[in-house]
Amino acid sequence: MFFYSTEEKSEKMGKKLKELLLRIEKIDRDIEVFLHEQCIDSQEVVTRMNNRGNFTSKEVEEIEAAGKILNETLGINLSNIIDPRKTKKTYKERVVQPHWIYVR
Repeated sequence: MFFYSTEEKSEKMGKKLKELLLRIEKIDRDIEVFLHEQCIDSQEVVTRMNNRGNFTSKEVEEIEAAGKILNETLGINLSNIIDPRKTKKTYKERVVQPHWIYVR
């Protein structure tokens, strides 16, 4: 079917959101297992990453570039999420004149 109702879109978005949350939880578990295997504390990793003296200037530039790309990608993905309540409100506010022909 080419056209979906707001409820169907909402259900699809809910399923996608649940899948993403499950992926994030799996990644978090994998990171914890890796750190445990390496006998490294997560706080230690954070302090090393925040100290720029541990990296060359080229590595710092690469890290900043990767962070910038990640932030842009996340921003785009977040802006593309559809809010079904906002869509429903927009459709309610529309005024359809009696002489208009409904075309989908």
